[in-house]
Parts: sequence; structure tokens; C-alpha cells
Amino acid sequence: MRIASGRVKDGKIVVEGVDLEEGSRVTVLAPDGESAFDVTEDERRKLLAAIEEADHGEWASGEQLIDELRSAD
Repeated sequence: MRIASGRVKDGKIVVEGVDLEEGSRVTVLAPDGESAFDVTEDERRKLLAAIEEADHGEWASGEQLIDELRSAD
């Protein structure tokens, strides 16, 4: 999994700093207006690790998450 930034140019998304193979599947998050956010390198590493865990089936259902949050009180 890679994270890259880009801009829309002539109605197409131009990704900066990474080469993607033709036909690559991508996910685009487009903030409304100026509501962008930045992440630190540590946050980026944690996000990539969480994505990797989810890709391997290591995730909790919404019900499990709520139960864990309730028991933490």
C-alpha cells in the first residue's frame, strides 16, 4: 500500500511522487473546500500498519469496537 498526493489537472488526477501501473486501483479522498489535513511520519506509519492489518483480516466489527470502548471505562 502506498500513499501519494496529487492534484486535478484538466479533469484528471495527477499523482505526485509515485509511478502507478496502468489499470492500478486507487482510492481518492477529496476534502470539501479547504478542509485538508496533514499527518506526521509516525501517524503515516501507524495508518499504513493498520491498513496492512485490515488487508490480512485483522480487524474488529463495529459491535466489538463498541464493546471494547465500553469496557475501557
